[in-house]
Amino acid sequence: MRIYKAFINTVICFLAFITFTFISVSFITPQKLNAQEMNISSSRLITVLIPGLSLNDLSRFPNLTHLSQASAIGLMNTRNDGARKISSAYLSISTGIRASCPESAAFGLQTNETYNKIEAQKLYERYTGNFPKSNEILVPYLNLICNTNTTEVTPGLLGHRLKENNISFSFIGNQDLPGNIMRPGVLIAMDKAGTIKQGFVGESTYIISNYSPTIYTTNYPFFIEEAAHFFDENTRLVFMDLGDLARLDSLYSNLSQQVYKTNRDKLLKEMDDFLGVLINYCQEKNIPLFLVTPFPAKEDLLKGNSLTPTIYYTGKNESKGLLYSSSTKREGILTNLDIAPSISNILGTNHQTLFRCSPITIKPHNSSLIYLEKQLDTFVRNYSQRPFIIKSYVLSLIILVLLNLFFIITSNKFLPLVSDFLLSLTSVPLFFLLLPLLDIKQVALIFLLFFGTTLATLIFLKKVTTTLHGLTFIYLVTSLFIIFDLILGSPLMKSSLLGYDPISGSRYYGLGNEYLGVLLGSSVMGFTLFLEILQKKNGCIMVKQLFPALGFLLIIIVFIVATPQLGTNVGGAITFSVTYLLLYSLLLKKRFSFQSICKISLIALAFLIFLFYFDLQRPVNMQSHIGQTAHLLQVQGIDALYPILERKISMNIKLMRYSLWSKVFLTFFVSLVLIFNKPPGLIEKIFNKYTFLKAGFYAGLFGSFVILIVNDSGIVAAATSMLYIAPVLLYLVSLDIGTNNVINTD
Repeated sequence: MRIYKAFINTVICFLAFITFTFISVSFITPQKLNAQEMNISSSRLITVLIPGLSLNDLSRFPNLTHLSQASAIGLMNTRNDGARKISSAYLSISTGIRASCPESAAFGLQTNETYNKIEAQKLYERYTGNFPKSNEILVPYLNLICNTNTTEVTPGLLGHRLKENNISFSFIGNQDLPGNIMRPGVLIAMDKAGTIKQGFVGESTYIISNYSPTIYTTNYPFFIEEAAHFFDENTRLVFMDLGDLARLDSLYSNLSQQVYKTNRDKLLKEMDDFLGVLINYCQEKNIPLFLVTPFPAKEDLLKGNSLTPTIYYTGKNESKGLLYSSSTKREGILTNLDIAPSISNILGTNHQTLFRCSPITIKPHNSSLIYLEKQLDTFVRNYSQRPFIIKSYVLSLIILVLLNLFFIITSNKFLPLVSDFLLSLTSVPLFFLLLPLLDIKQVALIFLLFFGTTLATLIFLKKVTTTLHGLTFIYLVTSLFIIFDLILGSPLMKSSLLGYDPISGSRYYGLGNEYLGVLLGSSVMGFTLFLEILQKKNGCIMVKQLFPALGFLLIIIVFIVATPQLGTNVGGAITFSVTYLLLYSLLLKKRFSFQSICKISLIALAFLIFLFYFDLQRPVNMQSHIGQTAHLLQVQGIDALYPILERKISMNIKLMRYSLWSKVFLTFFVSLVLIFNKPPGLIEKIFNKYTFLKAGFYAGLFGSFVILIVNDSGIVAAATSMLYIAPVLLYLVSLDIGTNNVINTD
């Protein structure tokens, strides 16, 4: 009892200390940007949209090559809500949140144009009820776009923000094909009313090509002429949508590969010549150039690559390097949701109250393009290999658990072997974490090492004093490597097959869900197995003397998981806090009361509030999603939580339906339910023998369900945590059955 109270008091004092320290630092020390990180700003800007551009194209044409060498460049994640569509990608950029847009609604019309024989102005009035001014660009199906999305999404947010700040801007371009109006670019520049004050999206923006199967190609002289005209009229921002590559990609299935590649090179050559003229114009007028690729090239998508090049060019040496966003906290990687706040920031408007993501900054780098090419190669390779390798691993787990249960019921002689193989698979997450150190590209060799690691683990477990000794070593080493990797900035997790993936865009930094569950399960079971071994050697009294040290270690792990500079995982902070407090209470055999549960909950809540407050005090460019969420709560109140909770719940429901990890979790859970009931009394007998392990089992099981509830993609973390909980108990059951033939006493 005294030790428990001492631990609780230690936790409270520790939280109070770090809270006081960080609050003091935030008030006393002025927050500054890192000297190697530069904000970008300008009074004017040209934003060029080139859907279909590939990173490989930057080294194939002279002006693109010049831009890649003389600019800050990065790779942009282009995810949108729902099915991948170019219209949804453009809308996501404008709204600063993943959005969806029907392709039939993604177009705008000049007021003097007609659509289905109806004047644009009248069509717009019919569908919106608004009365536009003359010479505007109109988006008639605005309400369809709004109704396709949740209330979180505000179509026209960027254009509205620019108008609010009296920043005049124009839009030029389209992606039309004969008989098919395609103008998704208007979704970026329109305001909340679905209008753009000035610009051109009609026939004047293209010419009839004498070679391209698209028939229409961009009228580049018109673009240069009108851009110059707009800037002469004190326009501060011009959007140019160069649609030739998107036009060609839309005809991809109609063309032979040779025709497609030949025409793509010709279109790129014309575009590159135009960019050369534009570069000279920008240098002459001292206007920065922001080149954005809203949607990937068709061939990149077929290879599994949806990351696209983004370039910010000023012509100044200090602006060369890699683009950086605190949304990803990875040099050279940003999201399409960063574009709108970046444009706002460049032009000097306040972006923070409207957009959730962060403006880009520049980090100096000498070989930006080479660096990004190497990074992209790793991302694409992992993205293509991950499903096959992880599915094989997951199916192996499910098969071995089912075989284990079957052999327990039938008292089969192969039960010990199957149980040992299942235990050996718990070393695989550590193998996946360390695999990037070998830089292996061939999937066959990865599989060979995968099986080799499993067999080596099996042999190791047989050679050590007892299997539990071997498991203790594996689990604690797994936890240790994850913690060290987090402290070093997650270099291994960023490239791990079980880590996060910039292409899917679910997470870019901190502790991902897969290794969140691995750390939870391996640490809880590793520590309790270690206590069991010590108890066998030195007795229970000796072990209890180590409890204060154990408590301190658990606090450190919670802090590493939660802090914005390391783990940055809110769900993990909640889960680890309550799980470790429960574990400590069970180890001390403390009876639970309403008062003790309230204490645990209050400590976890206090730590969570501290996290939000601390990250909110940091500069915007340094904040993680914890601070960004805190800012949303500050601006919008409690209502900001509802969409977040809705998104988390829908994500978990989706994953439970489609993810193989959900099958792993259910398989483990069902196996535990079955062995708790049959053979009768066996689990009680095992827990009487392994009292510390009993505490670890119940705490770990509780933590798995907590992590399932509080985390988006929580089913993944719950499954990987169960990977360290269920197999140990299945092993002990099989061991008891094998030695005592308990099954025959039923």
